[in-house]
Amino acid sequence: MNIQNKTTTLPWHPFRRWQTRSLTSITRIIIHQELAEGGVEAVNRYHINPNHISKKGCPHFCYHYGIEKNGEIIQANDLRSITWHTTGQNACGIGIMLSGDFPGSGHENATSQPTPEQMTALGELCDYLLKAFGLTGADIYGHCHFGKPACPGFVVEEWIEKRKKE
Repeated sequence: MNIQNKTTTLPWHPFRRWQTRSLTSITRIIIHQELAEGGVEAVNRYHINPNHISKKGCPHFCYHYGIEKNGEIIQANDLRSITWHTTGQNACGIGIMLSGDFPGSGHENATSQPTPEQMTALGELCDYLLKAFGLTGADIYGHCHFGKPACPGFVVEEWIEKRKKE
């Protein structure tokens, strides 16, 4: 598995920064979808400008990792950073975003599905993180488990439910 570290090369908000946490506080992985077709760099631009999360803009890309359509895994934030990906779960969760707009509950007319490359990369990244933090498949969630029904989409939700049983 190859992870491209772009924590310093993706643009940051001019003055906002994440709060930090101890790595021992990480207890779950939360998977998201982009709900668009721009990719990690486009989402980062959206996040650092005024947006639906913050009228002042967010410090940076609001997830720890992004997985592009070609399966490229991008680390956008240090795992000690408390990013703003899931209300009420940010202090204990690692956020992973898959690029793309996938059908999900209330979002059935989306434009694509996760690619096989993305799903392979997601599995590899989750395996790595589960091992690194002593977690199990039961500790993998979708944003849908915390109040965003369309996220991460039906295909990824099904994958998560299978992983929870392993």
